[in-house]
Amino acid sequence: MTQVGPRLELASEATAFASKDWNGLVTLTLEAKKADGASLGYDLARVRVAPFILLPNAARTSELCVSAGHPSDPNAAFRAGLAAAATEAGVRLVTHQTSSWKELWMQDTMEVGSTQLPGRAALSVVLGGLRGADSFGPSRLGPDFGFVQVGAPRGIANGVDDWADWLGNLEVSPPVPGYPLGRVFSGLNTDTGVGLHPDVVAFLEAQQVQAPFWVDTGWLTIKHVDEIVSCLPGPDGRPRRLFADTRRAEALVPSARGPSNARNQARLDVARRGGALARGYSTRGLLAELGLTDAQVVLLPVSYTGGHNEWSNPNNSIFLKRPRRHRRGPPARGREGRHRRPAAHRRGFSGALRR
Repeated sequence: MTQVGPRLELASEATAFASKDWNGLVTLTLEAKKADGASLGYDLARVRVAPFILLPNAARTSELCVSAGHPSDPNAAFRAGLAAAATEAGVRLVTHQTSSWKELWMQDTMEVGSTQLPGRAALSVVLGGLRGADSFGPSRLGPDFGFVQVGAPRGIANGVDDWADWLGNLEVSPPVPGYPLGRVFSGLNTDTGVGLHPDVVAFLEAQQVQAPFWVDTGWLTIKHVDEIVSCLPGPDGRPRRLFADTRRAEALVPSARGPSNARNQARLDVARRGGALARGYSTRGLLAELGLTDAQVVLLPVSYTGGHNEWSNPNNSIFLKRPRRHRRGPPARGREGRHRRPAAHRRGFSGALRR
């Protein structure tokens, strides 16, 4: 520039989020020179790209996404009920036509987060799936919707950890002490050492705002953390952490007592409170990682046969609107198992963060 007015605005735009290969920091230099090239002075600014932020299940919902089903698993009745619930809640329902059975479950095909500059409206951003069959996330890219793909499919096919990178294995808490944007957590099979894709974990660590940690899910068939922990807002507006508990199930249905529940409850207790696990693993536990007490956790009755729950798992839930005081439990539920998961995903907002 050879001429400038009394006021000059300069701007920069990032084209990528921080990652394992870049810490998100850049140094900008502005130098003023005379016509002959002699320097009049310069200034430096150290800036960081705005982070990618995941939002918790308790975030208010504005848009709900659902698969139209697949010939191998039609879901017309489910979608009809979901449409009625969405209408009642004033939530827009988006239906995705898919040719892959893997996209039956929106929770596994993508995660919706956001990014935001100070003083600006938030931009919704989709984190794409890693299964080689995730077409819905990229289709959301547009003027008010971003998309980011991290890593490449690992192709795990050992019959044990095949679902490790499906995004039902990735969750985030509501705000907790020291983390006003919540903390990200994922499931780890401590029996084999396989957890969520390391590139995704490294990407979330690089954002430096939601400090990822792992939860033991090795005893589950699918190995997904959303099978045992979630959150919903309570009647007072404060979020409640939901956690699976077989003892509650046995109190409701005495016939549920058995060796599977006893073994699984021991690992659920370690996941919640901390302790030693197989292969030299140890964990501080969900309560310590999130700075919670037992009084802030609602234990939900879930009974298991091996790694499968025997009835609809209330942890797999969708929050559409604040329930009335007389309502108990989440307004939408799904049945967990090898081929049954909640088939919807939501786009909501909490405070200034919108998705």
